[in-house]
Amino acid sequence: MSETRRKNMKILADEAGGFSQLADLMGVEQSYISQLIGKNPSKNIGAKTARSAEAATNKVDGWLDKDHDAAILNRDLLLAINTYIDEKYPKLSADLRSNLIADMYFESAGNDVPADKVKISIDMWIKGRNY
Repeated sequence: MSETRRKNMKILADEAGGFSQLADLMGVEQSYISQLIGKNPSKNIGAKTARSAEAATNKVDGWLDKDHDAAILNRDLLLAINTYIDEKYPKLSADLRSNLIADMYFESAGNDVPADKVKISIDMWIKGRNY
């Protein structure tokens, strides 16, 4: 289970925009996230931390414990979304950023949506929230 949690926590970090953003959402230090899922992890992800990460990222209880290989995230799409947000909306709060990334990913994943259309969708999403 520890490798499944570690792999899934990396997905949460990608969705959040990185270790720092995930740490902010969870209310912990970035160094703690690095100890859990960094290059050389030194801590296991216990049940309490797993539930905390799920709650902070609006995942259902137990999400970190399940293998999501059938729905592997398209890292290129996530990278494109994150890069665009970093460039155009650098002051976007971690909470809004997380929601935006999730919405854009699930709207675009598996649909071969070109990057320029994803950018338009991001801009419309932001505009709809009066940012």
